[in-house]
Amino acid sequence: AVPEKKAQKAKKKKKKKKTPPPADEVVLDISKLDIRVGQIVEAWEHEEADKLFCEKIDVGEDEPRQIASGLRAYYKVDDLVGRRVCVLANLKKRKLVGFPSHGMVLCASTEDGSSVVFVDPPADAAIGERVMCDGYDGEPVS
Repeated sequence: AVPEKKAQKAKKKKKKKKTPPPADEVVLDISKLDIRVGQIVEAWEHEEADKLFCEKIDVGEDEPRQIASGLRAYYKVDDLVGRRVCVLANLKKRKLVGFPSHGMVLCASTEDGSSVVFVDPPADAAIGERVMCDGYDGEPVS
């Protein structure tokens, strides 16, 4: 009978978990994102990754940025070249399946992921111009 009581006490102890303290309220400040207008000047399918395109995107710098995007299920290479896009430009450079990617192309998707579309930059915005949202005029994180 004694081992059963110990087992019951152990079960009770497990049930009495302390509730975690409330999380600090997260303040979203999208002005910390450095979103730039870019134009895809070259695009090709990644040789080793079925979902990735590799792109060279002119964002108004000395050289086009190399960026990898997981968009092959939604677009063809011909859909990309010449297209104006919004680029998240203040991300650290990362290798995606061996390809050095320096930024992210902004897209939106349906809730079920069946459709993904580019977020279009303002029609009158110049290549390299920063895209900002009303009410968020802070400096981007470097």
